[in-house]
Amino acid sequence: MDALNDNEANNQFTFSEICSDDYLKCALCGQGLRFTHQFDYMNLSVKEEGYCECCKIKLKSRDYIIQ
Repeated sequence: MDALNDNEANNQFTFSEICSDDYLKCALCGQGLRFTHQFDYMNLSVKEEGYCECCKIKLKSRDYIIQ
């Protein structure tokens, strides 16, 4: 059995596994989010939006600066 399956069997998860699960899944229904990215090359930024197709709501919106 690999390390991930061992962790699941023991209900022990790392901080990064918990955070990535919270970021990638809908807080309401637990389904995976669909992400879109809009690039603004003039201002060197990216806008990321997370959308749940099951609940039909936008859950996450975040702006990133490109360096």
